[in-house]
Amino acid sequence: MKTTLLSLIVLFTLLLSIDAHAQYPYRRSSGLDRMDNSRYAAPSKKEPVDFVKSSTDKMTKDLDLDGFQSAVVKTIMEDYKNQYGNIIAQEIPNDAKKEKIKIISDKMEARIAELLNPEQAKKFESIKVKNDKDSKKDKKKKKNKDVKEEEEKIESLEE
Repeated sequence: MKTTLLSLIVLFTLLLSIDAHAQYPYRRSSGLDRMDNSRYAAPSKKEPVDFVKSSTDKMTKDLDLDGFQSAVVKTIMEDYKNQYGNIIAQEIPNDAKKEKIKIISDKMEARIAELLNPEQAKKFESIKVKNDKDSKKDKKKKKNKDVKEEEEKIESLEE
């Protein structure tokens, strides 16, 4: 009777210790270290990006803006940032939002262009054209990807 009880206790202890180690499949060391493997680590929180500051810094670098121009561009962008937020918060169709944002973007770009000298204005226009081309390419790639996914769904349904 005593040997049976003793063997049950040993078996029970052994089973508990095996179960405790099952939580850490890639254990490199002994001891409890829950952050041992990076896939168990909590995701890092990214700092929010200040759109106005990053855009102003990029424009200052790309267009060689002086201090005054940079400050005015930052002020213009902050003004329009609030308008963008108001449009996005409205409960209207996305197409209408895009149209309104496009109008506001054009106004903002026109105000910025007024500040620039002819050389800076030329660079600014070339950057805008390049960004428009990149945006159209991205939209086209996304559209092609969506079409392929739809075709694959249809083919899988036909089979």
